[in-house]
Amino acid sequence: MGQTLPFGIHRHAHPTFHARHSPPTQEAEQTVNADDLATIQREALAAFAGASTLESLKDAEVDCLGKKAPLTLLNQTLGKLDADARKRTGASINEARAAIVAVLAQRRAALTEDARTATLEADRLDLTERLGTTGQGHEHLITNTMHELEDIFVGMGFQVFHGPEAETDWYNFEALNFPPAHPARTMHDTFFLELGEQEQVLLRTHTSPMQIRLMQHQKPPIYAVMPGRCYRRDTPDARHLATFHQIEALVIDKDISLGHLAGTIETFIKAYFGKDLKARLRPGFF
Repeated sequence: MGQTLPFGIHRHAHPTFHARHSPPTQEAEQTVNADDLATIQREALAAFAGASTLESLKDAEVDCLGKKAPLTLLNQTLGKLDADARKRTGASINEARAAIVAVLAQRRAALTEDARTATLEADRLDLTERLGTTGQGHEHLITNTMHELEDIFVGMGFQVFHGPEAETDWYNFEALNFPPAHPARTMHDTFFLELGEQEQVLLRTHTSPMQIRLMQHQKPPIYAVMPGRCYRRDTPDARHLATFHQIEALVIDKDISLGHLAGTIETFIKAYFGKDLKARLRPGFF
């Protein structure tokens, strides 16, 4: 018999305990099936595809893989399953999660590349861009002047000849009656080049060597002008440089007089400086 305790509580001499062992419920297992995982995976992929920026993709990631995401909630039901069911269902959930993460990574890489391209395009400097119109260039003033002079003499029947700027001592001096040690050479003190014998090759001091070359290769009659660049070791000032330009004429023909020279000079002056200009000839020595 049991002993009566205060407050109406009875204690049995030999208490008996009845353990209740219920079989695992099928409800938990049925909540995780292939259809649920397929739906979750499909919705996640759609959310990633609909994200047009990295910020919106991050929001979609939280919705699909965050703590309150459907896949996470399904993962929490694994504790209600027996060992075999837990293993099978867990593998299915992990497989679905891996597929979602892979697609997420691909989408993130694509959006990152798009963002980088957009940034580069916005920051790109088009160095070939033209601002306004570009004016057409023109010849150098000296080149233009030389061409004008040549055109005037060609119009009078002269030919134009150009020669080398590096000349030998013979063409530049001796053939023109400037023998060695001649006092006229002093004003032609110039730049000798380290070619051949010492002081035998120089930068020409005038265009006159072309007269010798022309007479060597062409028989009269000769009507020629020789323009070109010359060099002398002048002290630079407002009117002098070590480089200057010169033009000279050579005429060899029968019945040629100083009248032809004067007429040629006057025709040139009027053509170049204007018809109202009058020319005066006077002798000079230098």
